[in-house]
Amino acid sequence: MSLPKTARAAVVAEYGKPIEIRELPVPQENELEPGALLVRVEVASVCGSDVHQWDGMTQALAPASLPIVLGHEMMGTVVAFGPGPREDSIGQPLAEGDRLLWTHVYCGQCHECRVQHTPTLCRRKKQYMRTNCERFPYLVGGFAQYCYVFPPSGACAFRTAYPTASPPPPAARCGRSSTPSTASAASRRTSAW
Repeated sequence: MSLPKTARAAVVAEYGKPIEIRELPVPQENELEPGALLVRVEVASVCGSDVHQWDGMTQALAPASLPIVLGHEMMGTVVAFGPGPREDSIGQPLAEGDRLLWTHVYCGQCHECRVQHTPTLCRRKKQYMRTNCERFPYLVGGFAQYCYVFPPSGACAFRTAYPTASPPPPAARCGRSSTPSTASAASRRTSAW
């Protein structure tokens, strides 16, 4: 597949100011790290974290280096692979064209990950919507046409069973109240399979 040189993304350049639509470089297949993926984003949810990242309220807990691409709840289609295994986090093979859900990457080795079992406190985690979009890999948030899925993709990526010929279901969201409604909406759509 031929990848575009640039893609549009919704960028926070300054906290609390209007979001800018920018053209950002698309990492090409030969630039992808081992285990990384490039995904064409089909759907992304707006989480309260996105709002608080935009207004700067999360800076005390999770600093970001502006400018950033918002979005950490997304689904898309695999368009390119970095070198290495092509499988999701439970060992299912992945191929170009597969639909994927993914999330932040945690190291799994630090005190917070191994002893406290709180990977959200991992000091070496790689997070979407908190990584400067002016540096490689550029597209690190769901509010963009493409998203770089950090290696190790096998630790964070899940192939979906939802057929690619159908419209995407709503993305899973963080909130306790929104998760049941998302699952309910997805189960109503399964009759089309």
